[in-house]
Amino acid sequence: MSMRLGPYLLLSFLLCVLLFIVGVKYGTYVEMQNKIVANMPTQAPTQIPEATPTEIPAIEFVKNAKNICGVSFLYPSFMQLESSASSEAELVSKTNIIRYTCDIQSPLFDSARDTTLPTETVTLKGKKITARVLVSQQIPAYIFTTTNTLTGKPLVFMIDKKLFPLVEKSLEYTR
Repeated sequence: MSMRLGPYLLLSFLLCVLLFIVGVKYGTYVEMQNKIVANMPTQAPTQIPEATPTEIPAIEFVKNAKNICGVSFLYPSFMQLESSASSEAELVSKTNIIRYTCDIQSPLFDSARDTTLPTETVTLKGKKITARVLVSQQIPAYIFTTTNTLTGKPLVFMIDKKLFPLVEKSLEYTR
């Protein structure tokens, strides 16, 4: 059995030519990618502008001076006393409202008893109470009933949800 060496040499030569062609193609591909990367415009690193501190205007708080229904509390100074009577007061601004009354004939008492309104449990003077949630002019507000512990008079408040923590912390009963 004699083996012919010719076909093996031919196959080896063709394999070498094939590897050479594949290598050249791969080399041109790599060179083309390098040119693309080299021609990309480089951006100099830009300096991030420093944030300049802006002053936030201080909010001042006012204690309601009128002793309506025997309660006093703090409220933001931008709110105006819209209406006031001996048994009812309303403080308003463009986006906030605080209204309270001790007149049991007031429609606010009816709103506090309205069972169709959703409720939330809130804490007032260390006690958990149920507050009705009313959305008036897209301002969510709590409506709740409490009692002046010094006079025994029932009170109803309608307070913007955002202002409730302020009123809750500063609410004081007077005679």
